[in-house]
Amino acid sequence: MSNNIVDLNKFDVADISICSPEQITPNGHIFETKLIKNHNLELVIHTPRIAIYEKPKIFLYNNRQYFKLNICFYNYEFCDDTKKFVNKLVEIENIIKLQSKTLWKNINKISKNKLFIPSIYFNENKTKAYLTLSIQTEIKNNQSIPVVSIYDKYRKLMDLDYIIPNSTAYSIIMFRNVWQKGNKMGINWVLLQAKIYHPIYKLNECIILDPNEDNPKLHYHNLPTISSIPNPPSIPIPPLIKFDLPSEDHPIYGKFLKMRRMKIPDGAIRNKCMIEGVDYDAFISYATSSISNSNLPIPPPINLFGLSSISNTPNVSGGLSKITPNMLSSIKLKKNTTELPIPKKIHIENPTGFKPPSANDLLNILNKLKKINK
Repeated sequence: MSNNIVDLNKFDVADISICSPEQITPNGHIFETKLIKNHNLELVIHTPRIAIYEKPKIFLYNNRQYFKLNICFYNYEFCDDTKKFVNKLVEIENIIKLQSKTLWKNINKISKNKLFIPSIYFNENKTKAYLTLSIQTEIKNNQSIPVVSIYDKYRKLMDLDYIIPNSTAYSIIMFRNVWQKGNKMGINWVLLQAKIYHPIYKLNECIILDPNEDNPKLHYHNLPTISSIPNPPSIPIPPLIKFDLPSEDHPIYGKFLKMRRMKIPDGAIRNKCMIEGVDYDAFISYATSSISNSNLPIPPPINLFGLSSISNTPNVSGGLSKITPNMLSSIKLKKNTTELPIPKKIHIENPTGFKPPSANDLLNILNKLKKINK
């Protein structure tokens, strides 16, 4: 096939020969094309890198499925090779359009509104060019099967579904024929091969080296737990130091007593003891039972009122004895004989001698007023 690929840079569009029409439907014809100077072979060309923005489309014609693919020459604006390629396709299309008048006569078609449908078109700014390609099909078991060679980047043969949106590709296309349907005529470019490059690089098998491949749960439970921490030998309390009452100055238990005072949960204290090799039960025994086991005397209750009748013996609950009304009968409250000072009246002097008029004075003044005649 490589020997049949035509170099567009050396190709003369005048070498295209259009064959006699073949009627394929009551209202449709095709005109096969050949290259005169190239042993009557087809025009097969290699495209530059293209972009594919959508999957191949399926359409029905005469109860048969056909496939089309739209490709984009996305670098037409800044790539000289792409621009030369696209401009050559436009030149071929213009030559066929000029010959379309003769083709209409060959099929004895008389129509006032004859249209030539371009296969290549541009965006508004003419920075990108688009081309519509047909995909050949064959009938197998009453189904239309696409006939096209699709490869991945490793040249592995794939099916048509391998073409996904936003892929790029290199392709081989062929000028298949000129088609006519009703009052329309156009060029049929066919996709023969495509090497597809997906937009996302994806591996179909895992190649990651995992030290816990046989036991993946170790990734979640590989942290040391209380049960997995070995119990180191307990540190004995120095025999020369004796603490009758719990004290934060204790060389072993002091830090744990401070944790209890700071309201740290017992579970956290237990874990800390196990990590440092301290017997937790011995610490709890030291922190809680040393007070009750002490022989120190219980201090007498405080005499709040200085009464001799209050017993120095604590009651059953360990607090003060009950205070009765008889205990308070001998208490006399002192009367406060200190007199409060009487506030002095504040005299405000009136240097002008002005005295506000009374109500009677105001009435006399109103009666003396004369009426004004209008």
